[in-house]
Amino acid sequence: MTRDVGPVTRCIGSDVSPVQEFQMPLPPPPAQQPCFAKVRADIVKALNTPSRAIAGDSVDGQPYYGALFSTLAWQCASTFRQTDYFGGCNGARIRFPPQSKWPANKGLDKVLQVLHPVKAEYATLTYADLIVLAGTVAVDQASGSVKDNGSDNGFSFCPGRADASDGKGTETLAPRNYSTIAIESRDNMVVQGLYAWEWVALAARPRSPVRQQLLGYSGSWTTNPSNLTNDYFKVLLGEDWQQCKSAKGLDEYKAIGKALYMIPADIALKQDKEFSAIAKEYAADNSKFVREFTAAWTKVMNADRFDGPAGNVCNSKPSATKVVGASSIGGSNVVI
Repeated sequence: MTRDVGPVTRCIGSDVSPVQEFQMPLPPPPAQQPCFAKVRADIVKALNTPSRAIAGDSVDGQPYYGALFSTLAWQCASTFRQTDYFGGCNGARIRFPPQSKWPANKGLDKVLQVLHPVKAEYATLTYADLIVLAGTVAVDQASGSVKDNGSDNGFSFCPGRADASDGKGTETLAPRNYSTIAIESRDNMVVQGLYAWEWVALAARPRSPVRQQLLGYSGSWTTNPSNLTNDYFKVLLGEDWQQCKSAKGLDEYKAIGKALYMIPADIALKQDKEFSAIAKEYAADNSKFVREFTAAWTKVMNADRFDGPAGNVCNSKPSATKVVGASSIGGSNVVI
């Protein structure tokens, strides 16, 4: 057996070799799942509840943690690599070194602390499910559950993840170094198994000004991270950007005459012919953007939920009336 087989959950049949250490096996998820409708309600409350762990963003004078929750989920799940089927948020290894020490994950341990009161209420709630659900609830709330022609484009959540006991083996998932941001964007897209439209849509995920400053940037492109709309593309394409450095010495871009900031990865979208064309489509059609963001987000969150070499336990389609609260594990998305 070689490493490119991936986790043992991709293996089927009677001749499967014993699980190997390099497959980073996980324990089975709890046999009895919590009521996710209640978990969701608690997460919604946490979106605007002040926490001593970390200051949230300020929206209309109130603390807001949604952009931080979605960032935690993204950083946890986007380690997935289609190239060898490792990474992803199943296991929630972002809680442990080396992932917890990566510069890109700075402060996310404190974001997870904001969710600790929710975790404490449910004995069978795993950190992996909590992280993904919190991020998904945040983007769902931010999107306003946009509907087209009466159809529900709301986000869904697939429970049944387990928690790892350490971060051993994830050294290979560390962010790679590239000669240019353009090459980095393209390579990360391919490694994660995403199409160009998915990559561009996900670039508009909520961005926390508080977190941007924690990372060393001057700010964000928006002062209101509680809205998930195509405004990101309108700002990216509609402003003239001047390259500069933050007070911490990081490369960034400032909108001329405005206190709005983009990072190099954003400008790479604008400068790439294919990415820019997709961005223009999203800038012109918010419903299309939210619909395609929803699909791309769900794909990334569920990418590591294997069911044999080509299957995924989350691929069954939920009914129109099904809501979070299922007690069974794995196998079904539930509309949130």
